[in-house]
Amino acid sequence: MRVQRIIMMGVLALLMPACYATQYGSPAFVNIINNGGLGRSATAESNNLLTGRACATSYLGYFAFGDASISAASRENGINKIASVSHTTEGVLGITAKYCTVVRGWQ
Repeated sequence: MRVQRIIMMGVLALLMPACYATQYGSPAFVNIINNGGLGRSATAESNNLLTGRACATSYLGYFAFGDASISAASRENGINKIASVSHTTEGVLGITAKYCTVVRGWQ
């Protein structure tokens, strides 16, 4: 009986965070499958904009790796003048969550 309680507490401890990937208060809470997007700001939109993407990935809600900042996304394609910023989230079963910042602009 005691072993079952210890195992159950361990499983609950692993599942409680459910894998958050946060930036600016926008959590990517994952129950089963998550694939969404969030626009933050925009000043212009045209066909000749460059796109930069920077992502951070979280595992089990305990470990996170990557840089999902606006500056990292703009450095990807050498964007100096930003036209729009948006965010995307992806996650599966609380095991992984990926939070990306997408920047569009000009060199």
